[in-house]
Amino acid sequence: MKTTPEKLNFSVKGAQLATRLYKPQDAKKPPVIVMAHGFGAEMAFGLEAFALRFVKEGIAVFMFDYRNFGESHGEPRNLVHPLRHLEDWAGALAFVRTLDNIDSSRIGLWGTSFSGGHVIVTAARDRKVKAVSSQIPFVDGMDAAANLGPAFVLKATAAGLKDVAGSIFGRPYFVPIVGAPGEVAPINQPGNLEGYLDLVPEKRRGVWPNRCPARILLLAPLYRPIRYAHLVRCPALVTVADRDNLVSPQTAALAASKMPNATVFHVDADHFEPYKEPVFSKVANRQAEFFRETLKP
Repeated sequence: MKTTPEKLNFSVKGAQLATRLYKPQDAKKPPVIVMAHGFGAEMAFGLEAFALRFVKEGIAVFMFDYRNFGESHGEPRNLVHPLRHLEDWAGALAFVRTLDNIDSSRIGLWGTSFSGGHVIVTAARDRKVKAVSSQIPFVDGMDAAANLGPAFVLKATAAGLKDVAGSIFGRPYFVPIVGAPGEVAPINQPGNLEGYLDLVPEKRRGVWPNRCPARILLLAPLYRPIRYAHLVRCPALVTVADRDNLVSPQTAALAASKMPNATVFHVDADHFEPYKEPVFSKVANRQAEFFRETLKP
């Protein structure tokens, strides 16, 4: 029987965020994993498969859309902003701790790609978090920017400044979230466009707006979750895709090495293969084992 999630809402700075709470059957107060998607993505883009795998372990899952994304409120749409995302993570944890049908003393975090960095920062700030799974994480914006080349950086800076100026007058400037190689888009390495669009549900293809305000091109190089890694004291599992051409596998492993209680799990995959078979089962089973060991009594 398929687990039917409960739809809930919580607010951050006056904006309502949409969530899904998956609970194992017959579980009175299970531990819970809080999860949200990566760069520009919504919880409907493949997260349910991970949630259902974790529910099989007797663990609840609470997933949410950031402000301005998916079913959550906020304008402009698809505003990728790491500081706002971190506020949403903190708000999600605060809300989960008010729920009387889960064990709020046993909370784990699961993030992927951009949110793989968010969970590192969140766990460093919130010492009550019991476990962290960071999948193919974005951990160092400076490192990522250095690999893009000066020509792209100049174009990206111009687009970002155009958005900042336009936003003053309520006219944000958008760029594609994911584009072809060379396109002024935050995600633009070979194979990224096809891999990302495969995550979009069939009913949303052709409807989902593949665009975000360009200010993120200015913000992303300044976002460096790796600086928080040494503060993550709880058990951590860092899943590294060894053929990843979007975030550096070496830098992800370096971030893990700075965590006192981290394990690195290597998979022979690119950035988007962990969301689909056969790699999905390999990473989801390993992450489920990790959460079973760290969250269940």
